[in-house]
Amino acid sequence: MKKTLSIILMLFLSLTLVVTMPAGVTFADDSGGGTGSETVSFDPLLRIPFTDLYKTGQFTIPEDIPKASVKADKVSGGLMITLSGNDIQTGLFTLTDELDFSDKTIGRISFDGLADRKVDAEVSVFLDDADTPLTTFTLKRKPGNSAWTAKGDITQDVLKKGITGSHRVSFSIKASAPEETENMKVLIRSIEFSENALPVLYFDIDESDSNPTIKEMNSDENHHTECYGNVTLQIPPGYEAEYTDDVLKTKTYELDYIRGRGNTTWWANKKPYKLALEIKANLLGMCKNRH
Repeated sequence: MKKTLSIILMLFLSLTLVVTMPAGVTFADDSGGGTGSETVSFDPLLRIPFTDLYKTGQFTIPEDIPKASVKADKVSGGLMITLSGNDIQTGLFTLTDELDFSDKTIGRISFDGLADRKVDAEVSVFLDDADTPLTTFTLKRKPGNSAWTAKGDITQDVLKKGITGSHRVSFSIKASAPEETENMKVLIRSIEFSENALPVLYFDIDESDSNPTIKEMNSDENHHTECYGNVTLQIPPGYEAEYTDDVLKTKTYELDYIRGRGNTTWWANKKPYKLALEIKANLLGMCKNRH
């Protein structure tokens, strides 16, 4: 079974960051210190918290779900949703204001949420009046009996969808196996849209048969455990590399191996890795090499 490695390596070569605040999404200041009439400009390319929008009426829940089933949870910072019976396959939760991506192209969508332990739940994201979801996330489970504060971020690549301009965003929640699920509790925190302006490396790791797993590689502090598979270097439209004038294209390369590296850096939140290709390749004009 092949499995996508849960890391995305951004290649920062030459970057000028310009932060803009596009119009189109506003919500009232609910900090408690204002009069309630203030509005705050919100950039859709940043993380959009459902609790803030829900409190100000700019995030609607499906009509078939009782309002008592949705509650803001201060500890976890999200909306706790309790579903049962026919409600375990919901209608659409909707951001009432359109998100304006202007002339940017969305590369990835991230969803932060958790399903209760022993519960398999899916979130499907829709744009405008589409019947087919743009992408579907399988929520992570809350670990054991711990609080709902665990990280739940999941990211999907949507660059090929060509998302740009203004759109209304909605999503549905359902049990992966509704016929086996009587009650379901999920937590939803936020959705995030990221512009893909830089190259990204996606690793597809083969964990079949006797091959080492990603978990085994990440558990080996001596870095003897190697994983195998391939790596795709995704090139966003219009990207110009610093080291070549050639027109670059997305391409997949076979790995000789990937393994951990570093000593104290290995214990950081973002782990460092070393990879070797089967055949030398000239990545982004940085000269041919296997490593």
